[in-house]
Amino acid sequence: MDLTLKQSLDMVAGSVGMLPPTSWANSNNQANRQMIHIANEAVLNLREKKFQTQRKQWTFTLSADSTRYTPPSDYLQFEPDTMWAQSSLWRVTLPTDPTVWAYLQASAGPSGVQIQARYLNNAVEVYQPIGDLPMGVEYLSKYCVVTAGTGGVLTSLDAGTQSLGGSLGSYKALFTDDSDTHLFDDALFVAEVKWRYKKAKGFDDWPVDKKDADDKLITVLGRDGGARIITAAEDQGIFCGPQTTLWVYPFS
Repeated sequence: MDLTLKQSLDMVAGSVGMLPPTSWANSNNQANRQMIHIANEAVLNLREKKFQTQRKQWTFTLSADSTRYTPPSDYLQFEPDTMWAQSSLWRVTLPTDPTVWAYLQASAGPSGVQIQARYLNNAVEVYQPIGDLPMGVEYLSKYCVVTAGTGGVLTSLDAGTQSLGGSLGSYKALFTDDSDTHLFDDALFVAEVKWRYKKAKGFDDWPVDKKDADDKLITVLGRDGGARIITAAEDQGIFCGPQTTLWVYPFS
């Protein structure tokens, strides 16, 4: 998040006794280029862990003339149960069960109280869309690398930029410059690159570093997602007594 690609890779190089180059991204040295490839491998792996920093909002408007809507180019996957009709607060069933979708198609009847949708062939398909109805859904972005910013104002609808340290930079999938940053915990990213580099170079102790990276991943995921307290009285948040009979009446 805060460290640039160069700062992160310099830490990895220093930990294995390697002299960091002046530039990683612009180096023609094969060993330095290998480090860049390993860093990109780590990014592609970490994005599948689904961190909250990857979450974005996609808003679009239904049209009675179109049933298919293309999500943003950085779309990785939708967050479950987050699609709603924004003005009416109608919930959208996404994804609709294939059996239900087939039934609706065969019957050509109304979908009921909920809007039915599915993701198919790189687009969201909505059953009998209502014209001019605004929709919104959260999704996870597959673009987890951020270029160095140049200043400006970030708007909530700007899906192509990320506010980082008060400046703006565009999202992308892979590292291409020393000044690039990423959306993950810095210590976790360094640990992920380190064990992969040591494994590629034949260090015998790379499993120790992988264990360290795995431990950091568990810690970061727990901190990232959080968990609420579950009580016996789920609705009220207070104790409401036994949930089952704890006594038995004697038979006469």
